[in-house]
Amino acid sequence: MRKNEKNGWISADHFCNFAAIFVKWSEAPATILSMYRMYLASILLLPMIYVNSKEFSKISKKEWLILLAAGVFLALHFALWFESLTTVASSTIILSLQPIVALLGGFLICKERTTISTLIAIVISIIGVVMVGWGDFGLNRQSVIIGDILSFLSVWQLFVIY
Repeated sequence: MRKNEKNGWISADHFCNFAAIFVKWSEAPATILSMYRMYLASILLLPMIYVNSKEFSKISKKEWLILLAAGVFLALHFALWFESLTTVASSTIILSLQPIVALLGGFLICKERTTISTLIAIVISIIGVVMVGWGDFGLNRQSVIIGDILSFLSVWQLFVIY
């Protein structure tokens, strides 16, 4: 990887890591924030589409419909997650459950198997999320609990996409 590419990826990673904080600072509605996030990502991807236009012409109508549905669920994920940002830490930790939800969905839908070490990691992760959620109960604000629920629903939107 060239130095310029590495610096670009590091910069992009830093912007992604600060996204939750910037969303919390914003006073715009969650749906507007998610719309702008999708719009900006689309604009940034336009050069890739131009360069690979021959590949995009090979996509069938069925595949375009699947891509459209994935985009709708991604927009739903962002809208739910941005709305859930009552506490940035809780929302981000709950969103980190996505691999666990994907593993559970893979087991229930595709009958995929996993290892004992993965199950132990899942249990530890769930304990951590319960501890965060338990701390939110101490805040005596219903909006925090609702935010945690919305954050968890946003995790399920990501599962539907994959």
